[in-house]
Formats: sequence, C-alpha cells, structure tokens
Amino acid sequence: MAHHDVLTGLLNRQEFKTRLEESISQSQITSESVAIIFVDVDKFKSINDTFGHAAGDHVLRTIANRIKAQCHDNCQAIRYGGDEFVIMIRGEGAEKSNLPVFMESLRRAMTEKVHFQGLSFPVTCSIGGASYPEDAGCPTDLLKAADTAVFNAKSSGRDCYVLYEHRRSKHSSGEENLIDDMRHGLEAEHFFLEYQPQYALETGQISGVEALLRWDHPKFGRMMPGQFLGLAEESRLIVPLGLWAVEEACRQGRAWQDKGIVPITIAVNISDRQAQSHTFVKDISAALEASSFAAEFLELEFKESLLDQDKVFASRILCELKAMGVRLAIDDFGTGNSLLALIKDFTFDRLKLDRSFVSALEDQKADRTLFRVIASMGRELEFDVVAEGVETAEQLEFLKNCHCKAAQGFYLGHPQRADALQALLEVTP
Repeated sequence: MAHHDVLTGLLNRQEFKTRLEESISQSQITSESVAIIFVDVDKFKSINDTFGHAAGDHVLRTIANRIKAQCHDNCQAIRYGGDEFVIMIRGEGAEKSNLPVFMESLRRAMTEKVHFQGLSFPVTCSIGGASYPEDAGCPTDLLKAADTAVFNAKSSGRDCYVLYEHRRSKHSSGEENLIDDMRHGLEAEHFFLEYQPQYALETGQISGVEALLRWDHPKFGRMMPGQFLGLAEESRLIVPLGLWAVEEACRQGRAWQDKGIVPITIAVNISDRQAQSHTFVKDISAALEASSFAAEFLELEFKESLLDQDKVFASRILCELKAMGVRLAIDDFGTGNSLLALIKDFTFDRLKLDRSFVSALEDQKADRTLFRVIASMGRELEFDVVAEGVETAEQLEFLKNCHCKAAQGFYLGHPQRADALQALLEVTP
C-alpha cells in the first residue's frame, strides 16, 4: 500500500521517483534510453462536476486499465496524482524515434467511450513525452521536459501527443520563469476574473459586463494583463488561459442567475491564436454545456486581425458560434486595419469602439466628427455600438448624443471581483 495507488492499483508517485532514479543510474552504465510519457485526462474537473465523483473515480480506473493494456515488458505505469498518469519506458522502445507510434496507439486507446451506470461519454487525454539522455541529463530535467510536452499538447487543443523539442529560448531567464509560473499558476488556480460593468445609455442600467483576466502571482502579487499576455501569446499559453476565462465567465454568469439576478451579457476577449485552435468552437460549446449558461448571454470579442488573416476560416467559426446562439463583437475597432469590406460580410452583434477614440473627444472637432461617422456607420450596419474608456461626464453626454448603445469606463465603473459586482447587480432595478 505504501508503494501503490489505492484507487487504480498502479505504482504511486513516490515509488515512481525512486524507480526513475534507479533506471537513469542504470542507463548511465548500459547506455539504454529511458523515456517518460505523461498522460493527462482532458477536462477531468468537468467530468466530476457533471457526472459526480463516483463517475470520476471510474474514469480514472478505466484510464489506468487502458494504460496498463498498452504497456509492454519494459514499461511501468504510474498514477502520478489527480488526473495525471505516467509511463516509464526503458530500452529500445524508449528511444525518441520509437515513441510516436506508441504514443499514438496510447492516444487512440484513450478515446474509447467510458460507460458508467447507464451513462456513456467520451474521454480524451493529452500526452507528452521526453527521452533520456536526448532531452535531459537527469531525472528532474526529464520530468520537466515531459511536463512541458504534455502542456504543449493541451495548448494545441488536447486529444493529441507532443514530443519534447529542445529549442534555444528567445526569452530571457526571467521571462522563462514567468512562463513556467503561468503554466503552474493556471493549474493552481492563481488566475481570476474581474468584471467591468457596461451601461445601456438609453436606460442608465447595467446591461452587461466585460470579463477581464487577472493573475494573483505568489511572488509578485496582483498582475495585470499587460504584464503577462504578451508572453502568453508567444508561448501559446494564451489558448488554455483564454479557455479558462470563458469557462469561468460562464460559470459565474450561471451562478449570478441562480441567485435571482436578472441575466446580463458577459463579454470575454478571444485572442487570434485561441480562435485558431482546432477545438475552439467545441470548447465554447462544452463551456456552455458544463455551466448550463445560455449561449445568448455569452459575448465573444474578436480583433479585426482575425478577419484579415483568413476570411474563409473566420467565416466558418463565426457562423458556427452564431448558430449556437453566442453573441459576437469586434473589439478595439479602429486600432487595426478597419476592414469595412470584410466586416460587412459577418453577422456581428456589437462594434466596440476603441478607448483612443473616446479619450480624444474633448481635444479636437475632427476627432468628434470622426467618432460620429464611425458610430453612424455601425448603426447602419445594424451593430450595437459600444464605447470603451469613458472617463468624464462630458464624454458620456457626447456618446448619448451619438446614439451609442452602451458604454463602459472608469467614470461608470471600475473592474471588480464577482462578489463586489454582485452587490451592485442586486441593487440595480
């Protein structure tokens, strides 16, 4: 019992580390390869939340049995912890050139549906692998390489395998540390959302909120998006981060509704890289289903650059989202190429004018004229025009005269935690 996991019967984490150290020590004598393959169950939390912990335990036992069935004489299967499993391979099969065939076979075995008490549901896994001595020179570095590979598999859309690739980093050591902190911070739930209210200018009431990502870093404290989103984009961490933001926004929206608060729209920013993930539309659908949050109250904000990169691709995913009932918005309009010829071909619901337009309203007549033209154009294209960055009463009055549909900014309300905003929503008629 001290060396095995009670639920699955596999070797446990402590015993695995001991055997890994022994295997690498032996490899230094025999020159045989040693490989580590991480297997991470995709969206295991949603399985627990949807079907219950008994079903979750059944899934883990099922995955463990499938892993054991794939292992040959020189393999050892380990329950690493939570929803993570490890396979340690020694000898010829551990050579990096031989791993892809095994990992693909493992991936396919994981995709078979799981049956539990009359239920039947699909389960997929993200798989990452690394080999000693090719990818690392010690047990600790081998584990880190395999962990990086499985995280890259999750970032690439899940249900796939990735082999570790040693690349010369273009980032400084401080940036590399921050990337690692983001990876572990996402798993440790160090990220959170704040919500900035959006007001309907006709009624003066809150009509929606924009969800904004924040990071409670264990060393640096509260971090704003400008401090980490650039690195998240470059490292592809923006994909799992963005998905987490959608899932959390949907969960919070449903929680507010369950407390009797009148449903409001929750807007979430979507990066181009996230939208280009091959599982993006499926992930949005899963987030709505898992939270029981109605699609009509979720608004996804896209940059103009997405339309410019691949019109056919953008049209497909936007049409699929629209068919689901999700609201669509163009964010920071006016800061990109402003591709009017493309925009008119898409069925967006909202046109969000960048804060730079609003901040310039009090400076020159030409800026006010330009704003009126853009707002008028948006209305003619049947978009709800929304202004960001409202900071003065004069700006707000100008927006009302331009017949903007809604506005947000520090003058109207700062971004705040869900509980603080809930108090505001409860007193709003």
